[in-house]
Amino acid sequence: MSFTNQAVKDLAAFFNAFADTHNVNGTDMLCIVDTDQNKIRSAQDSEQYDGIFLTLTRLYVKKTDLPKRPVYGKVFRLDEKPYTVVDCADEAGVWVITLGLNDG
Repeated sequence: MSFTNQAVKDLAAFFNAFADTHNVNGTDMLCIVDTDQNKIRSAQDSEQYDGIFLTLTRLYVKKTDLPKRPVYGKVFRLDEKPYTVVDCADEAGVWVITLGLNDG
């Protein structure tokens, strides 16, 4: 078995063990949603502007499940909520998508 085949197999096992099913842009798929507000990643993870909060959520989804890279600034629906794509990184076959949601 090649390294690539083993890595894909390991990634599938990881998502099967730790991911939950969420609706992503109208399609149910296994993904990991990181909304832990107690973690501080950067000063931008939660910003306040005159009563409006920008809350960032990170979504981890296999590239094979979401073949098109999410585009910065576009609307991205997660569990029927409209977020805005703030960033998207490719990390070893996983899209790490940072989503912004304005709360008042």
